[in-house]
Amino acid sequence: MAGVQKVSLNSLNLNIKNALIVGIIIAKNSPRPIGSKKKNGETRGVMSFTIRDSDIDVINVDVWGSEYFVLTFYERFLVGDVVEITSPKICIKGGENENYRPQVSSPFYISLNEGMSDVSIFGGDAFSMYLPLLHIPTKPCAGYCGLSEVLKFSEHTNNMYVDLLVVVKCVNPAKTIITKTGTSMSVRAVEMIDSTTPACLTLDIFDIDTIQRAEEWRPLESVLFIADARVSWRGRGVRAQVCSKTIITHQPHTPEAEVLRVHVGNQATTRTGEVATWAMWAGERANAASVTQVRERLASGTPFCAALHAVLAHIDLDELTTLSLTN
Repeated sequence: MAGVQKVSLNSLNLNIKNALIVGIIIAKNSPRPIGSKKKNGETRGVMSFTIRDSDIDVINVDVWGSEYFVLTFYERFLVGDVVEITSPKICIKGGENENYRPQVSSPFYISLNEGMSDVSIFGGDAFSMYLPLLHIPTKPCAGYCGLSEVLKFSEHTNNMYVDLLVVVKCVNPAKTIITKTGTSMSVRAVEMIDSTTPACLTLDIFDIDTIQRAEEWRPLESVLFIADARVSWRGRGVRAQVCSKTIITHQPHTPEAEVLRVHVGNQATTRTGEVATWAMWAGERANAASVTQVRERLASGTPFCAALHAVLAHIDLDELTTLSLTN
C-alpha cells in the first residue's frame, strides 16, 4: 500500500500517520456498548486487545465503531492470531482508563476506528517468528504471589491484583448464570495449584474467548502465568477472577514455570497421593478429626491436615468454598 511504512512497536511516535504494525494478539476484552444511540438508532461499541512484536514490546489497542462492527471484530480475531494493523491512530496513554488495562511496555496505545483503520490476519513469511511470543509473560515470573499467601487474604480483601504462577488442577465445564440485573452470561471455574500449598484457588472466567481457550488447558500439565488476576473474598473464601487487566500466558517459557511443572508432576505420580502431600506440607499426620475439631482448627486460621469420616448432609453448588478436606 502506497505511503504506508512498517513500524515496530518500539519505534512508534505521534507523528506517524500511515503505519503498518504487525504483532501477535496475547489478550483481548469483551466488547461493550457506549454512550447513547445515534440519530439512525445505531449503538456505538468499543473493545480492546493487546499485541506484542518482541520479547519486550507490548501495547494495548482500542477498537471503536458500531456495536455490530465491534462484536464482529471480537469474534473474528482470537488470542494467538498474528495481525497487521494499517493506518492506526497513535495516542499517549494516561488517565484513569489505564487502571483497567493490562500493564504494557509502550508509552502509547493504538486507537482504531471503523472505516478509518484496518486489521487483517498477517500472511507474511515472518509469521512463525511471532508465535513464540505468545509464551513469554508480560511481567517477571519471579514477582508472582504464591497461593499460600493468597489464601491467607482476609474477608476484607476486595479487588486486589496479584500475579500468579500456577498449574491447572481442574477445568470445570462452562455454565450459564443470571446476574443481579437479569443478564445471562457464561462463566467457567478453573481450579489452580502451585508448590506453596496443596490447597487450590479457583479462577473464575467470564470472557467468552478465555472460556474457549481453557478447553486446551490440561489438568496437572498446563502451567499458567496470570498477570494481574483480581482477587476478592466471595462467599466464605478467596477467589480469583480474570478481568480487563489480566493477561494469561499458557505454558510460559521460563525456568520458574518448568520447575513448577516438574514439582507438580512428581507430586501427581507419588503412590501416597494427596493425603500424604497435605501431611508433608502441614508437618503432621492426617489423624481422624470430628467436625467440631475441624471447625476449631479452622477458626485458628492455621492450615492443617486431618482425616474426616462423615456423612455429607448438604452441598451448596452455587457457593463452593476453597476449603479442601482430606477424606
